[in-house]
Amino acid sequence: MTWDKWTKPDVKGDIPIKRSGHTFCVIDTKDGMAGYMFGGVRAKTSPPGPNNELYKIDLGDKYWTGPLPLETTKDCPPERWNHTAMQWGRNMLVSGGFTKHKHPRYFADLWMFDTSTEQWSPVGMDGPVEPGATAREWSQSKASPGPSPRGAHATALVDKTMYVFGGYGGNSWSRHDYNDLHALSLETWEWTEVECKGEPPEPRSGHQLCAIPGALYVCGGWNSLAQFDDLQLLDLETNTWTAIEGASGEAWGPRRWNFTAIPVFFCAELEALRVRRQHW
Repeated sequence: MTWDKWTKPDVKGDIPIKRSGHTFCVIDTKDGMAGYMFGGVRAKTSPPGPNNELYKIDLGDKYWTGPLPLETTKDCPPERWNHTAMQWGRNMLVSGGFTKHKHPRYFADLWMFDTSTEQWSPVGMDGPVEPGATAREWSQSKASPGPSPRGAHATALVDKTMYVFGGYGGNSWSRHDYNDLHALSLETWEWTEVECKGEPPEPRSGHQLCAIPGALYVCGGWNSLAQFDDLQLLDLETNTWTAIEGASGEAWGPRRWNFTAIPVFFCAELEALRVRRQHW
């Protein structure tokens, strides 16, 4: 695999202005493949701060539309950045992130955007609720409280389970870096903190979490003390962490955070990948 000369796509429509800390999620909608960009901090705005704009780009004709009108529903996520967004069927799930307020500074919520109806729904202990209804927060549950408020975390989908790893935040004014792993069942809407074996990755934020069949990979990121160029594997059968020794340092490249990474593999190579993992 090699890089070809970078060419800027010829896009049209309501092209968003520059921003950072946003998310971009590709979804196979009823009208074809589309990308949805949500939130982030817009460049050169006064006063500076996050937004809750939602833009859509048709990946067929490369045409932007937005911001999509939030008047279609009484509920929509508050302004945020350094949140996560992931595709689930024809829906987009948005979780956590940083607020525009000093208190609370971090979100611990989950929202679902239905691309078929173009409506937002808050998600709580009972799952997505109807527009106008109030979701029961997981913090009200002693059995399934969910992860603490945070941003710059990472999420990944495995079957019908959403995993959340790391990030920084907390309920106080000070910064707290995390290396905990939480799992949300998208069937029962119950949170579980995963008890893992082995040596876990150091607490971090701005990293990436990628799902490969049977495993989760954590790469890169940083915390208040260090920046990382490592690659860590969690075997989902045994919930055991392992550092991939040959995939850090010069093999990985420079330390990095707030980057993107996606899982890419071919079915014919899947078994070979599993065999190689055992020898790393």
